[in-house]
Amino acid sequence: MISQNESGRNLMEILAVLGIMAVITISAMIGIGAGLYIFRAEAIRRDVEEIPRGLLDVYSWSGGYASLTMETVCNNEVLSGPCQLGVCPDGPGWVMLFGERICVAPAGNDSFRITVSGLNETSCRNLAAMRFENVVVIDGSCVSNQVVFGPK
Repeated sequence: MISQNESGRNLMEILAVLGIMAVITISAMIGIGAGLYIFRAEAIRRDVEEIPRGLLDVYSWSGGYASLTMETVCNNEVLSGPCQLGVCPDGPGWVMLFGERICVAPAGNDSFRITVSGLNETSCRNLAAMRFENVVVIDGSCVSNQVVFGPK
């Protein structure tokens, strides 16, 4: 004899719960990914804003940036993180948390260039679209996943 007063869950209820859990999990993963892109772009923006201030402190006595090297930038702690050898074409540079590279080089006697490379496409476009106080975007095309800045 089969009892009509069974208690428990049937297969449809279990599948519905698993479906809801899957939707919540996927939504959380997408949200965390979007937040990570925003964090990365903001961290880079903050560092790009600070570099001109640091360079002005270091080079204010010399009258120009012709002698600017990444070695000098690294030795005077212009960047907010430790420098590493072989990162930039002209010497050491800074590798950020997610692999982005920041290089600083002279662009004549009275100017310099800040190149941020190793960006993914989304971070590159977000960074190129941002407004900065101390720098302007010189090349924000993101062709080679890099953005080049210069002083205002």
